[in-house]
Amino acid sequence: MSKNFRNSFLKIDSRNYRESLEDNEIYQLQKILSTLEHTTKRSYTTKQFCEAFTTYEGVRIDPSVQSDADEFYNALMDKVETFLKTFNSTSILE
Repeated sequence: MSKNFRNSFLKIDSRNYRESLEDNEIYQLQKILSTLEHTTKRSYTTKQFCEAFTTYEGVRIDPSVQSDADEFYNALMDKVETFLKTFNSTSILE
């Protein structure tokens, strides 16, 4: 991941993007990126992100079930792009 993208992405306030922070996959992604950048811990649990993230069909992902990484990546990037469009910030994807 590009450092410029990460830094720009983390500057956007996503707390009001969804009704609750628990269901806000963008906030949870920002939380992961921020924690990984500012911690010396060797691991981080993605449980809250997995509980917030849903597929195109609105189904929560189950990390214990193997699925297509390309499909997950495309869904994730679609959600990120939609979020960035909300804040007129799609230029950070370039």
